[in-house]
Amino acid sequence: MKKFNKKAFLVALVVSLVLLVVAVAATLLFDYYNDTIKFDALGLVFGHAIGFVLLFCIIYRYEAKDSIDDPDNIDHNIY
Repeated sequence: MKKFNKKAFLVALVVSLVLLVVAVAATLLFDYYNDTIKFDALGLVFGHAIGFVLLFCIIYRYEAKDSIDDPDNIDHNIY
């Protein structure tokens, strides 16, 4: 099992939360000004939750892989 990377987790969490806030604000703003389309609250919550989880997984995987490839983290001791 791969070791847990705390830095990658925190970066992915912060970026995903910021993007979630932006997406929710944009959707609510669009819903406020648009009278022809009404959003279902349950679908809105599920859609944004699924998007948050997918973004978190993608960002965490990218950041964890990126930090493993960092040459400063490699132990060069051969003994």
